[in-house]
Amino acid sequence: MSGWTVGAFEAVVGFFSDAWANITGFFTDAYNGVIKSIIDGIAAVFTWLYENIIRPVIFGIMLYIGLWAALFTWLYNTITKPVIDGIAGVILWVWTNVINPVVDWIKGAFTILGIAMKLAVHKIKAVWTVVWGAISSFFKTI
Repeated sequence: MSGWTVGAFEAVVGFFSDAWANITGFFTDAYNGVIKSIIDGIAAVFTWLYENIIRPVIFGIMLYIGLWAALFTWLYNTITKPVIDGIAGVILWVWTNVINPVVDWIKGAFTILGIAMKLAVHKIKAVWTVVWGAISSFFKTI
């Protein structure tokens, strides 16, 4: 290569190198000076909102729900469940010791009554057969 082409090539390379340095310097300065400040400001606002508003509100809501949950758990375990268990125990005792034996007795009474009715019908039928046979025999002889 001749001297002037080398010089031209070096001038072009120098131009693009300086242009690239100036462009990257501009964007680096823009980022460090303006964009980073904006991003840091937005981050600071969101951090402040989270630390001073969002987190305390969520903590308060969770505390409120937790207190109600503790209250209802205590009410259920201390009052509601024992009362329901007591009522269920009374109902079970009445069923086992009063209602079920009475129902069983009534079923047994009707079973015995049914057997007695069958026997009575059978005996009445047998007596009726004998009586009817005697009456029909009497009328046949006439």
